[in-house]
Amino acid sequence: MSKSDYYAALGVHKTESQANIKSAYYRLAKQYHPDKNPGITDYAERFKEINEAYMSLSDIQKRKEYDSLLNVKIRGRQEQDLPFVYYLKFSASKAFIKQFEEVKIEFKFPSEARLFKRQKFDDWYIVEGPNVVHADLEIDGVKRKETQIHYIVAPLKTGSLSLEAPSVIINNKRVNAKALYFTVQIQQCYVHPLESAVGTPLILEMEKQETIKTKNFIKNITRKRLVLIPVGEKYQSQLKKARFIALFISLIIALTTFYFLNVLAISLLLLLMIYLTSLFSLENFKRHTSVHLLIERNAVYRHLKGGGYTLSKRNMRLYVSHRLYNFFKRK
Repeated sequence: MSKSDYYAALGVHKTESQANIKSAYYRLAKQYHPDKNPGITDYAERFKEINEAYMSLSDIQKRKEYDSLLNVKIRGRQEQDLPFVYYLKFSASKAFIKQFEEVKIEFKFPSEARLFKRQKFDDWYIVEGPNVVHADLEIDGVKRKETQIHYIVAPLKTGSLSLEAPSVIINNKRVNAKALYFTVQIQQCYVHPLESAVGTPLILEMEKQETIKTKNFIKNITRKRLVLIPVGEKYQSQLKKARFIALFISLIIALTTFYFLNVLAISLLLLLMIYLTSLFSLENFKRHTSVHLLIERNAVYRHLKGGGYTLSKRNMRLYVSHRLYNFFKRK
């Protein structure tokens, strides 16, 4: 292992005390010890790196010698090695869009940059991101590393929108990008194409379990994604009416049950079951306006479903009724 990696191997700063270095070593050694991770080659290699780093940094005299060599190398990099490159690329996949339509926003800058700053997406839905990628590329014949940050967003409003210029610090120098400008047109209702979309769209949260494997760790993450389905005033009115009728029916049955049985728990459970069942029936009474048919017909939903995403349990009512819908559809 290169000597310049000793502090990084233990996950400590160059100025850390001996006690903190010792604490970091024991924590990492316990995590990556081969006896606790039999058969995992990457962990065994990581354990060797941790031991090699601690052997040098735990001894005060060896640490001084190592720091001297490290300082010489840093000065050599600044004076003779690669010069810094200064850039910040800020781009969008499209500038003329419709309300609730997805746009990919991308930031690119050298990986040695610090203090990346961007504006908040106040007038936008963030449907995915930030996704961070570290890419290898070649600039003027020299291999370098670049940090790429991706978002997928959708505009909340119509008219002229903008994203202010972001900035980043590279070698103590602030680098700015140009602002982005968008023209947002009115979106059509997904159910009734002759009607304009208004208000809040139908928002689906989808998720996918992923395992990230690197040289140093294995981590399970849940990747989340939003799907926006624009709807108009007519369709929203139908949904409100269906919810009101479902609530009214379930309240009548639950109160009647409580009156005769005088058991609150059973009445509340019955209230929930009747509400979900009646709402499911009312929402699917008209086949062409079914919430679940809208979901299944949506191109973004189908694409994500094909990529391993599933409807999130966070939207519990929609999740349960959608599972029931798929069950009865198979029957």
